[in-house]
Amino acid sequence: MRAWATVPYLKVENIMKQFMRWVRKTCRFLFASFLWLHALFILDVAPSLAPYAQRLRTNVAELTVLLLLVVLNLLDGYGIGNVIVDALYIYFFPFIFLFYCVLLLFKAILKGYALLWGQDEPLNVSFEKIRAKLPTAQIPREQPVVVQAPQSVVPQTPPESQARNKRSVLGSVPSCTLPYCGAFFCS
Repeated sequence: MRAWATVPYLKVENIMKQFMRWVRKTCRFLFASFLWLHALFILDVAPSLAPYAQRLRTNVAELTVLLLLVVLNLLDGYGIGNVIVDALYIYFFPFIFLFYCVLLLFKAILKGYALLWGQDEPLNVSFEKIRAKLPTAQIPREQPVVVQAPQSVVPQTPPESQARNKRSVLGSVPSCTLPYCGAFFCS
């Protein structure tokens, strides 16, 4: 099959995917609105299955189970990931609705700004023009002066006095104390 023969099919497929995505988002929004209005006691709709159950010669409990099986079967074909996303959308709908309201307000402010001032900055003055006119101060920095002491000035201590200094630090501690403390802390 030639490559050019599949192009119209791909365009129709993409159009249908976009249309189904739009239908899904619209239905999800309307369903979430209905559920939250009902949950907030603003919309009081209590559908009764009793008339339908009498027509089908079943009781309400059996009709409810049958409807749930049909709905779960449809949701399974829809995809469990999409069902979870839709359930989260419905659960967090007030926050999502608030986000959409703020987003629309922000877009309206941007449109109003573009309508009043156009694409330029207000008063047609850009930040770069203002920054170019500002004087720049050149502060000379002084290099620090490093003074090194000659090697002969530093006194060298002989190794015997270094050993004596180490002994004088531990001189006040009895010689048996250090092994005893080491055994105590290691156990």
